[in-house]
Amino acid sequence: MSTEQTIRKIATLAENLSNTKANEFAITAGMQLQLSPINPVGGYQWYGYSWAPYVNEVNMLDEPSGLKRIEFILTRADELEQSQVDEWMSVMEKELGKPSFQGSFRQSGFPEDEDGLEASVWHIGQVQWILLNRKEDAETPQELVVVLKP
Repeated sequence: MSTEQTIRKIATLAENLSNTKANEFAITAGMQLQLSPINPVGGYQWYGYSWAPYVNEVNMLDEPSGLKRIEFILTRADELEQSQVDEWMSVMEKELGKPSFQGSFRQSGFPEDEDGLEASVWHIGQVQWILLNRKEDAETPQELVVVLKP
């Protein structure tokens, strides 16, 4: 699936995020459950889904009040090529417009509840969109992720 088609599909799904739970959202989107919480604690639960042919992995955080976070893992590698990041950024700007923030972890305006190397942030309706380039430590792969927060 092309970068453009994937972002357009995510944008269509983002329009229906209010007052929903992870499982309801996943069924509507045609996702396949891969991982469900074994011992949910603290009132929140993480679920993992497959959403081929768009992305291989989607993670969702559900709380009692509803879906709080969706992570679409666009690509994962030991080290990402800057051209990959640039391609996704270009498509997202074309679809969503100019981001309200674009910069590195140390810059003012970086989303406080995110960890990553760099991020671009959009506010579309009631949904915050984040294109996040993250790498947690030397042992974990680098990931390019679209995060939706209703």
